[in-house]
Amino acid sequence: MVTAKFGTRVEELWGKPHREKPDADNIYKGVCDALFKEDEMIYFAQSCKYWGRSDCVEITVEGLK
Repeated sequence: MVTAKFGTRVEELWGKPHREKPDADNIYKGVCDALFKEDEMIYFAQSCKYWGRSDCVEITVEGLK
């Protein structure tokens, strides 16, 4: 699972879906390209993006073995 959290100071947006660019699939592809020399072994993928509290972009990757 790849999760991208985009920081905002607007409290009403915290935890809500981030429906702006970059696209979730592009974030996922970038993470896979950075972590794996060859990523054909990936057989299941999920990604999401939402607004968070901090003034940064945070990407979390779960399920690596």
